[in-house]
Amino acid sequence: MSQAFPDVDLNLRWEDQKIVKKDGHWTVDGRPGVSVAISHTHNPPNLPGKTWFGLLVTSPVNAATPPHTHAGAAIVATVVSGHVLNQMVHTHVDPVTGETHTRDSGAKIYGPGESWYEAPGCHHVRSETVGNEDAVFIANLIVDSKVFDGLDMKDTSPEAEWPKIGRVFILDADVEEQKAAQK
Repeated sequence: MSQAFPDVDLNLRWEDQKIVKKDGHWTVDGRPGVSVAISHTHNPPNLPGKTWFGLLVTSPVNAATPPHTHAGAAIVATVVSGHVLNQMVHTHVDPVTGETHTRDSGAKIYGPGESWYEAPGCHHVRSETVGNEDAVFIANLIVDSKVFDGLDMKDTSPEAEWPKIGRVFILDADVEEQKAAQK
């Protein structure tokens, strides 16, 4: 069970976060970002057309990630060390009625050994390190293999990692910036 963090505002509206560009990267209020490395990539035969993609995420003290999505991936993330605050907005279309339903998970803090789930299409609206130590977590994504079309998934060089990560880590601010540039 996670410990209490009295300085963390669990009721902050995610829409009220100030997303700014610092040194060419989108940030929450200029706070530090995370570092991400690919830990594993597999194509399980029982999941045709899918790639199991693992990411090792290191989040320094006070780090925060702007709102983002994950290319339709289903994700289970497990905290290895430190504490991470997360909040997701899940959208579901009822297959019978066609009605769209949205559910905000609310902010929750996860500690070592705890996991969270992000459903396909989930909007990850808050993600930040809490406490006075870095947080490390492993995110396991199941994503359509076509997301990586044109990339050499066998290339494990450091310079080949970011294009793969960039296909499954899509910042709202980047999408908005691209839309504005097309106008």
